[in-house]
Amino acid sequence: MKHFAGAAVALVLAAPVSAATLDFSGDICGGPCINNAPIDSTYGSILGQLAVSYTFNVNTATSDAFLRWYGPDYSGLTGVAYGANGGRPEILFTPAAGYEVTIRSFQLGAWPNQNRTTQVSVLDRDGNALFASPAGITISGTAPTTFSGPWTRSDGLRIQWGPDGFNVGIDNIVFSVQPTGTTNVIPLPASLWLLGGGLVALLGAGRTRRRA
Repeated sequence: MKHFAGAAVALVLAAPVSAATLDFSGDICGGPCINNAPIDSTYGSILGQLAVSYTFNVNTATSDAFLRWYGPDYSGLTGVAYGANGGRPEILFTPAAGYEVTIRSFQLGAWPNQNRTTQVSVLDRDGNALFASPAGITISGTAPTTFSGPWTRSDGLRIQWGPDGFNVGIDNIVFSVQPTGTTNVIPLPASLWLLGGGLVALLGAGRTRRRA
């Protein structure tokens, strides 16, 4: 994906509506990403408008506050975020006061380019389901599976998937954040927001990825 870092950045920063695609590209792992590296815990956040946070497995009382990065072989996607083996990862979008967030679409891919089963939900901040797939849906290994909204909330939105959050990864989350009640704009890559997002240092020691 091409990143139009010059005039495009200036135009978007001047706009009252901010939009992005979380494509998990660029130096978002405390530097360049390698397989299984923790993704920066605020990747995708927009200063003063939106906080994006991650949970490795919402099914446990204590969980890492990041997802991990993997490069190839998730249904042909390049660079995805994944969570716990047998767990349920989450990405939480929390708009600032006076703003709302819209998730337009996202993609799931299956490793290693073979069919996997999982379940996926989009919820409000309180956990009420706005969308819930049937349990045990098949994520194709030959091409990404796309889920389309839009879903809009001023209190926040959660994307959760599992119980296979390890062999099923997420990519290309298209979203926007805007003053409550305004019109959305065309999304741009999330890498354009990294300077404003306040990325934090690399969290946690790397874990060895085990495959059966």
